[in-house]
Amino acid sequence: MNRTFVTGALLGCAACGLDLAGTLGADASTSAEGGTIDGGSSGGVDLDAGGTSKPDGSIEAGPIVHDKTWSGMASGEATITVANVQAGAGLYIAAITTKNFTAINSVSGLGVTWARARAQCGGRSQTMVELWTATSPSANGSVSATIDRAYQTAVMTVSRYPNATKIGGALSANTYGPNGACDNGNDNTNLSLTVPKTGNGPLFGAAAIRLRSHAPGPGNTEILELHHGSSGDTAGLALIETSGNVLAGTLDGSDGTDWALAGAELLP
Repeated sequence: MNRTFVTGALLGCAACGLDLAGTLGADASTSAEGGTIDGGSSGGVDLDAGGTSKPDGSIEAGPIVHDKTWSGMASGEATITVANVQAGAGLYIAAITTKNFTAINSVSGLGVTWARARAQCGGRSQTMVELWTATSPSANGSVSATIDRAYQTAVMTVSRYPNATKIGGALSANTYGPNGACDNGNDNTNLSLTVPKTGNGPLFGAAAIRLRSHAPGPGNTEILELHHGSSGDTAGLALIETSGNVLAGTLDGSDGTDWALAGAELLP
């Protein structure tokens, strides 16, 4: 049975924990065909985004909260695209997962430069997750990722956090642990990644979960869960956030899967 569904309430080397400079942006919108999930305001550092008017007439940015997320899917094409992404002030975060393990060569769109923040393989080379970031695009449009080599299915999201402008250090883990290796690993049901914080921003995380369903761990919120494909060829992505310093979740099934998780602190 082919499976494409979305749930919302709510990722080393190119394979295993590569930490590169980047910026994260989150706009919450999704649908099975690539849609939109609202998490609050439409974006921008203004009163609608939770800003506070100061006596001198300037605006003090409000708390860093998820606004919207858009999504897209692919089945073996060289490029995966998220359409109808709205421009605005703030941090934009693209999260991509594939079945099987591959890598993302580039991300482009909205007239801004995208930078890889983190990449993490699964421990059995069956999946991966990457985070790419950009800041404050001025043009609406599509965001596309070029995929390095053959794969079965892929899921991509673009999220926006209007009052964030950058990320702290991005980290990742898989079933081996932090910066886990890509081969000969095991499956398990418990996702976990500790991210030391340098400020008071929330943590954003993206987990490659393949065909499994995900439940957020203590103190975590699931922004979005999206699957595309059938049975063992399914790509699955869960977006999570927390005000604490541990991204965590649980997968269904007695053995879970060879998950991969990447995350970072969002900063003003």
